Amino acid sequence: MKKSIIISVVTILVLSCIIFLLLFNKDNNEKKNIPNIIVNKRCGAVMDEFIFSVENIDNDVNVTWDLGDGNVSYGKTIKHRYQRSDYFDVICRVDYGKSEVSSNITISVVNMNYYSNYNGNSIININPISSKTIEGSAFIFEGISEPIIFVNITINNCYGSLEILVLTYDIETDAESIVISKSYNGINQDIQFSEMLLNNDFPQYEESLLIDAQIILHNGRCGQWNINISVEY
Repeated sequence: MKKSIIISVVTILVLSCIIFLLLFNKDNNEKKNIPNIIVNKRCGAVMDEFIFSVENIDNDVNVTWDLGDGNVSYGKTIKHRYQRSDYFDVICRVDYGKSEVSSNITISVVNMNYYSNYNGNSIININPISSKTIEGSAFIFEGISEPIIFVNITINNCYGSLEILVLTYDIETDAESIVISKSYNGINQDIQFSEMLLNNDFPQYEESLLIDAQIILHNGRCGQWNINISVEY
């Protein structure tokens, strides 16, 4: 009699454990769906907008994004811009309260350098009172960290006096600064101007910065000219 009672109790306990485990596993399987990461592109340029979203998760969960560059964001859909080129492992973590599941994706961010190139034919200025100006420009956009700017100017057969200016214009504040000023006087002289500007060579800017290179012919003439400005991130 006692033996049958013990067997019955043990059987009930075993069945209870099995039922509990089945229910527990069912609950976990329902909640521990692997997040499916959706991104608008797997490869982009520095400062491009990447849009990350996640599917296959419940509505009432917390989503955390480790964006691989030291930044963290929250929500089912986020936007991010990378300020340097590299491969980034983006991790999406979904918090269900008692458990957490994650998924990851690797994206590639490359440099997309900005180039502007201007060419022109000969210019003549025989009036020493006024001057003629030709110019070329390039932009540095908001969020770009530590850009390097190269300004290269070639002027052929320069006769008379001219000046080369490199200026910056803050698009937000309209503030103007002269960064470089050089004067030349020559007779049939070819001029090669080449300068590199680092981040501390030009003023801090609010939104975006215009780099403007000018050739100012005070009197005389010059032949073909070229202004090339490149911004490397």
